[in-house]
Amino acid sequence: MTLKNGSVQSIYSEVYIKPNGSVTLDLSALAGYNNEPLPAGTTMTLMAWLGLNNANNSTGNLNIALQGWSNTSQPQAGDLPLNLSYTGLPDDGSINLTDSAAYTDTDMNSLNQKVGFDDSTNSAEPLSIQGTITVNNDGTVTITLLNPPTLCNLMANTIY
Repeated sequence: MTLKNGSVQSIYSEVYIKPNGSVTLDLSALAGYNNEPLPAGTTMTLMAWLGLNNANNSTGNLNIALQGWSNTSQPQAGDLPLNLSYTGLPDDGSINLTDSAAYTDTDMNSLNQKVGFDDSTNSAEPLSIQGTITVNNDGTVTITLLNPPTLCNLMANTIY
């Protein structure tokens, strides 16, 4: 993403969401804008690997809503989420998830140290999505998937 100072920076996140929980990543703050809206035309690449970790080692359904907004500190009526569902996803069960949390860093190794868990070498996140996040002229945000959610252990374990 392009930061307020004009430099381009990758930002890595490790997000854990307990069932029925939520997590907010403040991309405006991460880009150096703090409480200001992101400028119209701001575009970010989204690459995510998703998985279930309910410690039951079976399969389950993943239902997640991705939502963006830029004009206010909370989403408004026009800030519509992108809902994703995937049924029959393997449940890795390798993480004992007791609360929702998000960690961010500009370096993947530093992020793994913060989290204390490097899941790039196991099957904890076998579902891959790629997309873009765009801030529109009116401040609303559009999240567009470039491909449908793809079950791909090889991709989830080697792209880091």
